[in-house]
Amino acid sequence: MGVFNGDLGELDTKKRSVQLISLNKATILSMVIETLEPALGILDAAYFMRGTAAHTGKSSWLEEAVAADTDITVRESQAAASWWHYRGAASGVRFDIAHHATMGGLPWTSKNAANKLAALTLWYYRVSRNEKAPHVAIRSHNHSTADSYDNFPVRAIFTGAWTILTEHGYRIGLENVLSDIGGMVILCDAGQYTVKKIPYEPMKDKKIWALKM
Repeated sequence: MGVFNGDLGELDTKKRSVQLISLNKATILSMVIETLEPALGILDAAYFMRGTAAHTGKSSWLEEAVAADTDITVRESQAAASWWHYRGAASGVRFDIAHHATMGGLPWTSKNAANKLAALTLWYYRVSRNEKAPHVAIRSHNHSTADSYDNFPVRAIFTGAWTILTEHGYRIGLENVLSDIGGMVILCDAGQYTVKKIPYEPMKDKKIWALKM
């Protein structure tokens, strides 16, 4: 089973950049489907989560369109193919998955977002709902990875980005930040799970001090 956790493409609805291959919605949709085809070809089921409107349109219509057009999609309902929030179990491992969550912007605060999410998720399930908590909570959105590991009964994991630094990153002062790009595989068996993270390393940058003034 595969989970695509939002922001499948870049519609740039806020018109923030010209660093785009195309603004044609049909072209963007076609590129998304072509990119996903290798993964979809080896999956038995796919879950599409709705991302951020600035990237994928109002109500994340891009994810909804891709989900509705994919034969192996597990639909949220008869009315919607994609999900804002998924709660379910795989071989006894309970998952809470959504795209959005907050994260600090500083190197010494951003990683603590996973601890915060783990503690909040535990509170919402055990205290507010009096229900079993998930084993794993997964979020994305912030283009940076974080992991609470076994600090709490709930393990919270933030996934990385799909892009290296853009114009927007330079504009908000992230020029020295290294992009976290990649995904992960979670193997579930009888209530136990293991996480294998798969980072993508872009082509090495030029040597930092190669330029002479």
